[in-house]
Amino acid sequence: MTQKNESRNKYLQVKTRATHEIHEAKRTEANRICREKKRIWINKKIRQIEVASNINDARKFFKEAQIFNKQKSVLPISCKGKSGNTLSEHGDILRRWRQYFCDLQTVSSGTEELISENVILSNSEEVHPPTYYEVNQVIEKLKIHKAAVSDNIPAELIKQVGQS
Repeated sequence: MTQKNESRNKYLQVKTRATHEIHEAKRTEANRICREKKRIWINKKIRQIEVASNINDARKFFKEAQIFNKQKSVLPISCKGKSGNTLSEHGDILRRWRQYFCDLQTVSSGTEELISENVILSNSEEVHPPTYYEVNQVIEKLKIHKAAVSDNIPAELIKQVGQS
């Protein structure tokens, strides 16, 4: 890369056919080397992914594989209006989405009646608190390296406290 940059600077200072050819040769060589190094790097990453897969290390497997899955999401440039016509203007699309989500938030009285009919309250069955053995079984089954729930206590911490 340094030789390529030097040849470019020399070409920009003295614009002759010879300096142009030298620069093109250096640029072609630099691009070839970059392609070769990229190919080697990709092959190395693929081998790392295969090793993680073979030893059943799912966390490392997905972390390494994520490098190859960098896809950009494409936003829709059109959508259907409430009457079925196609909207293509940005403002019209935003208004339609706003209307759609407002309609989702609005709950009709018919669904409230259905919900209240399905609720059956029963206090006849008494639930006993869990035993020490049951709590230990649940703690052992916790998966590590997962996001903490609403209490923000990671499973690793709960397992470490349980071992003390």
